[in-house]
Amino acid sequence: MMNTSIRVHEYQKEVYHKNVRFGAFSRIAMHFGDFTNTAAAQRNMVATQQRFRKYGEHCPICEGHAGLKQGRGERCAGYMSDDSEYVYCTREEFAGALERNEKTQPATFCHKMHGPCNCGTQHGPDLKIVPPPSMKKSDPGRIVNEYNYYDERGRVAYQSVRYEPKDFKQRQPDGKGGWSWTMKGVTLVPYRLPELLKAAPDATIYIVEGEKDADRLAHAGLVATCNVGGAGKWDESYNRYFKGRRVVLLPDNDKAGREHAQKVTQALHDIAKDVRTVELPGLPDKGDVSDWFEGKGTQEELETLCAPRKRTFTYASEVKEEPVDWLWKRRIARGCFTLLVGDPGLGKSTIIANIIAANTTGRGLPDNNEMKQGGVILMSPEDSMSMTVVPRLRAAGANLKKVLLLNEVEDFDSDGQPYMRPVSFPEDAHILAEAIKDVGATLAIIDPVLSMLNGKIDAHKDHAVRQALTQVTRVADQHKCALLGVVHLNKGQNANALYRSSSSIAFIAMARVGLFVVPDPDSDEGGGVLVNHKNNLAPTALSLRYSFKQTDDEIGYITWEGESPYSDSELLNQNTPTNNKRSEQADDLVAILKQHSEAMTLEEIRAQLRTEQTPDALKMMLSRKVGSEVMRVARGRYTYVGNPLYDVTVVTNVTSVTSVNSVTNDESNISNITNITFEDERLAEVEPILRQQKSLFWANHGDNDMPTGTINADEYLRRLLICLDSDDGSQIKAAKDDIERRLNIGRSRQEVRE
Repeated sequence: MMNTSIRVHEYQKEVYHKNVRFGAFSRIAMHFGDFTNTAAAQRNMVATQQRFRKYGEHCPICEGHAGLKQGRGERCAGYMSDDSEYVYCTREEFAGALERNEKTQPATFCHKMHGPCNCGTQHGPDLKIVPPPSMKKSDPGRIVNEYNYYDERGRVAYQSVRYEPKDFKQRQPDGKGGWSWTMKGVTLVPYRLPELLKAAPDATIYIVEGEKDADRLAHAGLVATCNVGGAGKWDESYNRYFKGRRVVLLPDNDKAGREHAQKVTQALHDIAKDVRTVELPGLPDKGDVSDWFEGKGTQEELETLCAPRKRTFTYASEVKEEPVDWLWKRRIARGCFTLLVGDPGLGKSTIIANIIAANTTGRGLPDNNEMKQGGVILMSPEDSMSMTVVPRLRAAGANLKKVLLLNEVEDFDSDGQPYMRPVSFPEDAHILAEAIKDVGATLAIIDPVLSMLNGKIDAHKDHAVRQALTQVTRVADQHKCALLGVVHLNKGQNANALYRSSSSIAFIAMARVGLFVVPDPDSDEGGGVLVNHKNNLAPTALSLRYSFKQTDDEIGYITWEGESPYSDSELLNQNTPTNNKRSEQADDLVAILKQHSEAMTLEEIRAQLRTEQTPDALKMMLSRKVGSEVMRVARGRYTYVGNPLYDVTVVTNVTSVTSVNSVTNDESNISNITNITFEDERLAEVEPILRQQKSLFWANHGDNDMPTGTINADEYLRRLLICLDSDDGSQIKAAKDDIERRLNIGRSRQEVRE
């Protein structure tokens, strides 16, 4: 019994000298007389209040405590010494090479809190907890390779350590001849940096996914590198080392490898001279360049595959000219990007439904007598397909069998299981190409564009937006498919509407045509106007008014209501101080005319208004009021309607045109129009222009193919009279062309009515 007590006493002295944390334990431990044997001493060595607890201190080795649920491998029933120099942790996966201390209950592993610890990890209050290789492995923590990463001065910056079974850990020199198992404070550098810096300027730099592959290529005399951590771990700090270099990426044959190559390509796009990804032929699944060499691939074959691409140059003389292929004349062109811009609630999506209906049925749009029937791809992730999109298309009269809805695509996770994910550009540009072929699309719509851009793209950065859109527009061009994108207007009041599309200016800059949707100033029922404010392919189209209608089940659709009389600037800057001021000036203009009995010239009116408006702008203001409040009595002279000094009466062939507001364009009535005479001889010069207009129509259409639509006679004359203010023959010709176009519109509308 005495010998047992001595053994217990010696055992307790050993533990006591290790300064186990709590004094309460020391007091309990020293009452060795209460113990009858060593086993009893071991069972009572650690009191409950000494253990790491939920509401006390957690274990600094594993962050566990006694309050965690059992069975999850997270619980730690250990404790700390009084002087905080040693931690007794119960979790084996953090033990490394430490021996199990069976003298404690439960068994623990004694870690040193300061300086190198035999577990392989240096501990401390500011150091991240990193478990060393698990001791539970069949071959515990065996290091099979150490890869040094050198900085620009040739010093070891850090080391990547490979274990068997395959696992990687990183460590850095601790300055004392040992290692610190943390990357805190480390400056990341590419692998084999000294060789990269010494390489010839025209040398090809191969970027692979692992150090083993980089070494394999380097031993063959090639310049190769990688980043620490493998696929998906590229850091922007690496980019500067590749400035002006020719880079070839050799990704592993798996999804992670391809995504890594794409990420590195994007990172180096504007930095390296050339970036190219080469997928090695015959590579097994998840294989790398080392596997390719083992599969009888040769260095000569590799260099041939990765050789610089031969540059080809195109001379202008080699390009075959092609006319613009308009899907909707002067508004949407095939193979080009058109942007539709407008505030929410103005009917952008309803306009799109109308365009889709015209395209899928071939019924045409304003300015287009007919359209070639084609398929449409609609990407509209913000609206419900069943409750909003399809009912809207049906209300517009679309052929639903020719509309492909593309919002999600099937993909596969890392385990090969299929799942649905949103379409994202630019990476899904190839899916758009497949969809165009599938439905025979002549039009693809993204509503809105921002919803389909990759979430990592900053929509306010021009370069990022241009890169993404370039790949999508290239697909549209290759397949001769029109691309229509939708964005909102921003809240700015910039006089130039091109700067008012939301996010980056790159959206409207890349668009060949810009269409803006704005409220209709003349509509009391919430109608709108479609304004063509930008056109890189042709003169801008007329601004078109539209109104909203509803089906019996209250689904909205639009009808086109003809041309708006307002200028682009006035329509796009409604309710701005400048536009309000012009409205006030128009009212003042009429008041000034009423103050003068004699007709006034533009210069006289402008002087009375004290306006900074140009003569052309003032002339446009007057022309919009001609017939309602203003009367034009001679070239460049105006007065108010009802002025008794100027009673101008239009005298026409009574049998055909008298008091008729619209004129049918058959042969006799065309003659009647050309025979219009005026009581005031000062307007007689209109007659030869009308005669010339008649000849133009006969020349274009022939005797048996005259237009059958209707035109407004007052508008017909008004536009010709405006032209007489100028001696510029091109303006008169433009008016003639405009009248011809108006007659064509009248014919198409008549055909629709019939």
